[in-house]
Amino acid sequence: MCEKWRLASDKQGSGNTANIGSITFIRDILADNSLFARLEEEWFDEYWMNSGVTTPIKSNARVTRSALALHSQRRALKKEIPMEKIDYKKQLKHLYAPSAKKVEVVEVPQMNFLMVDGEGDPNTSKAFSDAIEALYSLSYTLKFMVKEKMSVDYGVLPLEAIWWADDMSAFSTGNKDAWKWTAMIMQPEFITPSMVEEATEAVRRKKNPVSLPLVRFEAFQEGRAAQILHVGPFSEEGPTIEKVHSFIESNANRRTGKHHEIYLTDLRRAAPEKWKTVVRQPMSE
Repeated sequence: MCEKWRLASDKQGSGNTANIGSITFIRDILADNSLFARLEEEWFDEYWMNSGVTTPIKSNARVTRSALALHSQRRALKKEIPMEKIDYKKQLKHLYAPSAKKVEVVEVPQMNFLMVDGEGDPNTSKAFSDAIEALYSLSYTLKFMVKEKMSVDYGVLPLEAIWWADDMSAFSTGNKDAWKWTAMIMQPEFITPSMVEEATEAVRRKKNPVSLPLVRFEAFQEGRAAQILHVGPFSEEGPTIEKVHSFIESNANRRTGKHHEIYLTDLRRAAPEKWKTVVRQPMSE
């Protein structure tokens, strides 16, 4: 079984294939070795809708059969370029893998994030789950864009969120409906606003998640902060958070900024007692 466009050639056929010819050698069919199979389906569509002279979607240049062949050669050469792999969680281990035994002080540099703002109980708020869907859809689209165009492969960073309330007693009283949040995912330094725009349009065409229009791309810097790893369900974070606050106060510092959490565990695949969350609090002297 094979899609018809993968068997097509760039030459006209005959009979029932008056406009579109096909590759003819069995060895090429078995090896999936046609011109368009080495390119993309959009090139096939554009090429034959324009009767053998196409305008690619990503440029205004008219492409002939020889240009298609040249593009195929370039793609083949690109496959020979070694893929650069970047492990940001390893590079930024001091930020994403703190100790669970003691509070540590870190200097958090300015980094770029995809962000969505919202409010309400994260356990029941559809806005929170919608924000996560939009952030991951866009982050993975950017990842695959970079892998294709720049031959750079990296792992999508974990979900993060900063938390606050107009009345901070909402946290001690458990009034989660009054909580406000910014859900976010860090992006590599080479991601640009124009790349985010391109990825956003691609996500809109394919999935169009509800919160996609709410996503913004901006720099975020916390500076000096205290952090520790919490292991266990979110409902048992209280003593861990208090430990961070006590550390800040005992070292003659004061809390600044907003409560920050980084979710290292896929909650769908791990028991609550194994959930790992970085608890971070910015501070100043």
